[in-house]
Amino acid sequence: MKSIVFLGLSLAVAEAQQILDADYRGPIVQGDLDAIASPALVVIIDGILDSDQRLSGAEVVRALDRGLVIHGVSSLGAVLAVELEHKGLRGYGRIYEVLRGLDTDLVNLIMALYTADQLRPLTTPLINAVVYCWEQNASSEKLDAVVHELSRIPLDARNWERIEDAAAHAGMKLPATARLMDVKREDAVHLLQSLDKCPLVVE
Repeated sequence: MKSIVFLGLSLAVAEAQQILDADYRGPIVQGDLDAIASPALVVIIDGILDSDQRLSGAEVVRALDRGLVIHGVSSLGAVLAVELEHKGLRGYGRIYEVLRGLDTDLVNLIMALYTADQLRPLTTPLINAVVYCWEQNASSEKLDAVVHELSRIPLDARNWERIEDAAAHAGMKLPATARLMDVKREDAVHLLQSLDKCPLVVE
C-alpha cells in the first residue's frame, strides 16, 4: 500500500518521487482526510491555510479514530502535529521540535505567499530564521523575542532583509549563510527517506 503524501511549497513532487514511491497529492484541504478509507498511511507536509479551506483538527481526529496513521512535518503538517500529538498524530523534524516549545501563532511562522498556478513562493517563511536561532541554542527568552519581532513583519514584506533586521532588533545576528536554509524542504526529505528505508505496515 502506497503512502498518501500531501505537499506543495515545501518540496517539489518530482523530487519527492525520487525519494519515495507514494501517492502524491496537492496541499491538503478540508475533506481530503474524510475521503481516505482505513487502513492508510498519510503524510501531511503542506496545506491550504485559507480559513474556508484549511483542514480542521476535528477532521484529523476523525481520521486517526478510523485507524489512519498520520505523520505531520515541515509546514501545516508540523503545526497539526504539535496541536494533535496527544491524539496520535506523529510529528517529525526540526520545525516540529521548534514549534513544540513556542507559545505563539504557529501558522504565522510557516505561512508564505505563493503563485497559485505554479505554487512558487513569493515570500520567505519566518520559520527558517527561528530554527536557525534555536540551533544556536538561543535561550527561551531570546527565542521568544526573535519570534515576536519576526511576527510583526507583514506577510507580503517577508524577505531576508526584513527578517535579518527584525532578528537583530531582538539581539540575534543572522549570518549570510542563514539565507540558504530551507528547513521545510529538508524536514520533508528526511521523513520521506526514513519511510523509504523503514516503511510502516498499516493493518
